[in-house]
Amino acid sequence: MRVCKLCNSNMVLKVSLKEQDNHKFFWSCSSNPKCNNTEKTILKKMPNYFGYFTPLVSHYKSESWNINSMAYLRPNDIVSDAERHYSINNKFEYDLKFHQVHIENLDIFLGFESRNDFYFWIATQQWMIHGSYKYLNVGSPYYFTFINLTKSINQYYGDIINKIVEEQHSTINLSIAEWDIFFDLIKRKGEEAQIVSEEGPKAIKAKKASINIFRAIRRKDIKAIVALRKNGADLSYKNNKGLNYIEYARTFNCEKVIEALTINLSELKD
Repeated sequence: MRVCKLCNSNMVLKVSLKEQDNHKFFWSCSSNPKCNNTEKTILKKMPNYFGYFTPLVSHYKSESWNINSMAYLRPNDIVSDAERHYSINNKFEYDLKFHQVHIENLDIFLGFESRNDFYFWIATQQWMIHGSYKYLNVGSPYYFTFINLTKSINQYYGDIINKIVEEQHSTINLSIAEWDIFFDLIKRKGEEAQIVSEEGPKAIKAKKASINIFRAIRRKDIKAIVALRKNGADLSYKNNKGLNYIEYARTFNCEKVIEALTINLSELKD
């Protein structure tokens, strides 16, 4: 936990409700009003961050969808990846060569409870943008920012980001699973528009089943898996990692999920 520099109590992350403060996040001492120490961040709430993506994720937002690529969620992990991306982009020039002075307190400014949380998050974003996923192309406002930020942290702090990527690869993959879903959603919308004109509503239903089954596998939701298979989920469909749903399920090592994916549908009771 982050502690108060004045009284050693826990610090908690809060959001200002004052309109003039632009809904900014700040650190506040948990012993307030006995101790009224606060610390600034560079974060603020971004309710309309997704812009033209908003219609695509409306059903996620209705479920309080809030992508947070952390290894372990803590009480103060209330800031989304998107809000941190936006804040970094507004604070620093996209081609800035980060020096130690820029990053020594960046964990505090970005609302992380610990320095290790900050390092892990940088590793997830670096892997998502520059690793095998390559979700963002050259020209994205975050592309060079994360390249330069990762290089600098590695330089000043003992190659720490590269070590996290190497040693916690599987944890990183799990922590950014919601980004897989988000980019699959965008991809699906484009594919559906083409299918409507070419194949009709039955093909759309099967395509949705093929994509949604990955979420059901991650939740280990056997009933949903069976229902989606009956709706026409395509065994050959691959996610952003290049895995079909049988291959994806094997990464979770759950026999019941594998059975639900491989059993002959004619053997299942309605």
